[in-house]
Amino acid sequence: MSQIGRSICAYLAAKSNHLKSDFFIDPDLVEAVCLAHDIGHPPFGHAGERALNTLMNKFGGFEANAQTLRLLTKTIFSGDSPTERAGMKPTRALLDGVLKYKKARSKARWKKHFVYKEQKEFIEFVQTRGSEVLSVECQIMDWADDVAYSVGDLVDGVRARFITTERIKKWDSEKRYNPLIKELLNSLDKRELTHFAARKIGEFIESCDLQPSTEHRVLAKQTNRYRYKLKPSEAKRAEQECLKQISADLVFASPAVQQLEFKAQRMVEKLFTILSKNYFRVGSNAPHLLNEEVEGMFGKETLRANIRETPV
Repeated sequence: MSQIGRSICAYLAAKSNHLKSDFFIDPDLVEAVCLAHDIGHPPFGHAGERALNTLMNKFGGFEANAQTLRLLTKTIFSGDSPTERAGMKPTRALLDGVLKYKKARSKARWKKHFVYKEQKEFIEFVQTRGSEVLSVECQIMDWADDVAYSVGDLVDGVRARFITTERIKKWDSEKRYNPLIKELLNSLDKRELTHFAARKIGEFIESCDLQPSTEHRVLAKQTNRYRYKLKPSEAKRAEQECLKQISADLVFASPAVQQLEFKAQRMVEKLFTILSKNYFRVGSNAPHLLNEEVEGMFGKETLRANIRETPV
C-alpha cells in the first residue's frame, strides 16, 4: 500500500499540470500516512473491529481509524523517557493524512466511522473544524488502500481456491462477462495472475488526476492539502469496485470465512470479558495477567483499586 501511495505521488508529479518542481505532494509524507493507516486495527481485522465496537458501545464505541489516532497521539512511546507513552508527537500534516473520518460518533454520518469524543483537540489541531473534507495525502492513501486490498484480496482468493474460473463465470452470469472479467479469466487460463495483478495496480495508479477543489475554500487558502481532489478515472474506479465485489461475494461471504470470523469475534469477546473482569471491576481479587508495563496502560488508579495481592 505504501509503495502504491509513493507511486501515485511520482505519477502525479510527472503528469499533473497542477504540480511544479517547487510545489509537489510529499511522497515521504504519503508513505508515512499509508504505513500509519492500519495500526489501529485490532486482531482479526474488521471482524475484530465490529466485535469491539459492540462491546464498547456504552463507552463510546471502537473505531480503527480513531484507534490509529489514539496510538499516534497518546500511546506510542514519546521518546522523552524509556517508559513514557505520550504519542509520537505527529505533525499536523501526518494527522491530517491519517484522519479519514473526522466527526464524533454522535455527529458522524456513518455510525461505524468516527473519532472518539476526547479526540476533539486533534481535529481542531489539523484545522478541519469537524469538516469531512480529506486532505490530498489522505485521498491518495485511501485510493492506494482500495487498490491494494481489492487486488490483494483477489490474488489471495484465487490462491486459496475460493475464486476459480467456474465460480467467476457463475458470479458474472447476469453481467455477461464485462471486459475486466474477460481479462481476468484469460489471465487465469494462462496462469498469469501475478501479471494481471501488477498490470491492474499500474493502471489504477495511472488513472489518477488532480482537480481543483471547491469543497473547502477557506482551508484551501491556508494549506495546499485542501486545494485539490484526487480523481481516479470512472472506468478504473468501476474496475476496482468489481474486483472488490468478487472477493466480497466469493471469499468473505463464504461459509468457511464466515465461520472464521465468528470464531474471531468470540475470541475478542472472551478476551474483553477477562480483561474487564480482572482490571475494571472494583473489589475483584484479580491475578496479574499482564506485565507491569502493560497493566500501567489501563490506568494506575484503577489498578490500585482493583488488583490485590493473592497468595501463590
